[in-house]
Amino acid sequence: MRLTIIFAIVLLLSMLAYTYAEGPKTNKQKKTAQTPAYDKLPFDSTREDLPKVYRGHDANALFKALLKMPVKDTYETTEHFKERFN
Repeated sequence: MRLTIIFAIVLLLSMLAYTYAEGPKTNKQKKTAQTPAYDKLPFDSTREDLPKVYRGHDANALFKALLKMPVKDTYETTEHFKERFN
């Protein structure tokens, strides 16, 4: 029983110390800590490293762009392929 109480007190004190070390956050500080927007530029494969908070591209926007692509209705048969390359 004593061990449980001691453990609970240590846990509580460690949580208080952690919140005290961070300091109070105002609304202004919370807004500036938000992650940046998605990358709008095309992917650059020559980059050697990315920023710390790099979020990449918006997956929803990529999906919507793929949905807008025209659907290929006819496919090349093996015979047409052989004719083209012979």
